[in-house]
Amino acid sequence: MQKPVRLFISHSSADDALVAAVERELRKSSRVQVLVDRTDLVKGEAWRRQLHQWMARCDAALVLLTPAVLAQPEWVLKEAIILGWRRDLDPDFALFYAMAPGVTRDHLRAKNFDLAQVSETQFLTNDLADESRAEALTALLLAQLPPQPPPSPLDELTDEIKAQLLAADATGLRYPAIAEHLGLEAPGWHGDKVDQFADALASSLACGPEKYLALDRLIERLRVWGDRRTEFATLIAPYWIDAEAASRLLRRAAPADKDGADVRARAVTISGKEVPHFTAKMTVRRAFGVQESRYLFAEGVGLGGSSHFDDIKRELCRMAVEQGWVSAYARTPAAVMAELARDSTPIFLAVEVLPARQTLDDLRDQFPTLLLIAPTPPGSRDVSVEALLPAPPEPREKAEYKAWKGVRRAIENSGI
Repeated sequence: MQKPVRLFISHSSADDALVAAVERELRKSSRVQVLVDRTDLVKGEAWRRQLHQWMARCDAALVLLTPAVLAQPEWVLKEAIILGWRRDLDPDFALFYAMAPGVTRDHLRAKNFDLAQVSETQFLTNDLADESRAEALTALLLAQLPPQPPPSPLDELTDEIKAQLLAADATGLRYPAIAEHLGLEAPGWHGDKVDQFADALASSLACGPEKYLALDRLIERLRVWGDRRTEFATLIAPYWIDAEAASRLLRRAAPADKDGADVRARAVTISGKEVPHFTAKMTVRRAFGVQESRYLFAEGVGLGGSSHFDDIKRELCRMAVEQGWVSAYARTPAAVMAELARDSTPIFLAVEVLPARQTLDDLRDQFPTLLLIAPTPPGSRDVSVEALLPAPPEPREKAEYKAWKGVRRAIENSGI
């Protein structure tokens, strides 16, 4: 039997009548499992965490754009940005917008919905987000839902975690200890419940930083795994970065959309005062998923504290040659920059101090896909940059990085 499509509905709390009407029509179909906070939130649980999990697990999403959303766009914008990120990672993810009468694309752009693929995503006709037209909206939506949706990011993460658990030493697999650490139900968890455990762990990671993962203590729980714990830490480390921060980064690194709107940034800031390089790398990994081929990360460039254009340009060109970003024929800085200018792959550079505006302009001119990530507050007051909010708290970053260094040191000492 074919599984139903898990459909997430994003909406304003002021549009309860509209949502109720749409939900009522959708529940008439066996093809759809509706995920909507009006009826499906579990009482007593943190509702933000549940919404984050739904957005990671859903197969399709409908965003209802009404005058109420324009009046108070913050939460629907957050959800739309994360859902747009889902579509960035997988073009087959079914994301639909439905606009109410009187709402236009220009209204949405004015509220920063350019970060949510407002120009690239299919719109159901402009006047359907209205209670009186719920039946027509639902019929149009059902006709365009995918018959067999691709695995969601949460499905993929669950499978990865399950593979790690199965590959680990079964005698040293401390399910109850890990479950207790994550606030999950520990009693009765053992090796034959690996599917349940993998799903619960993946869900905990997907819920975001309202409940700290604390990699240092989790890795300590897994000390009996030996080198396996390194692979596990590598898998889960990016998940302490909030989904919205990661999705904002991905959109700010994207090329111009189909309408020609350029949403790219020269620089962004994150709350990473302790170790901006580590935080930046985890944010990039969170943004792009496991496919590192989708981006380039400039390891170590700019970490010496220099923010001069010539120094950064020289280091970037050297790294491009050493890491094989360019062909063997690119032997001069000019040739390296020419090749990079023709490549749309984004390049990320973590710096300790944000350069001055002129340096940023020069870097963008020479390296069109380069995006700098700096700690908050920015080091230069003459530059206006976007903060990737919410960002990981500094104490948490310090603890996670300490654990990460310990794992890396164990790898180096073991000669693996």
